[in-house]
Amino acid sequence: MSLFKYFSNLREIKDKLNPFSRCFIKDNGNIFYIEPMFNTQFELILLHHPNSVDTIVNEINRVSDQYPIVIFAGDEENLITKKEGAVELTIYDLLDKLGIFVEDKSRGSDYGD
Repeated sequence: MSLFKYFSNLREIKDKLNPFSRCFIKDNGNIFYIEPMFNTQFELILLHHPNSVDTIVNEINRVSDQYPIVIFAGDEENLITKKEGAVELTIYDLLDKLGIFVEDKSRGSDYGD
């Protein structure tokens, strides 16, 4: 279930400097970007927490209303979206704030070789 359908009521613009991320403009003039990996992570989270859709979407709306420019990033260390003065958040930043805990098993093993 793509995150983008929840923002179909907003105007989407093409940012030539950030062609891989989707950019939306809110009624208050604030903009936010959704990187492809953030969308993928959202979809994967919903496999384990299907009842969290509205909670997560509401938090995205709240944050994007609060700050003029927000990047919802797939990886805070390797942003593909570059925008001066933007607040950068990952899916885990949102989930932690919302108290939705997901074990990230892709970070390697706790067991030695």
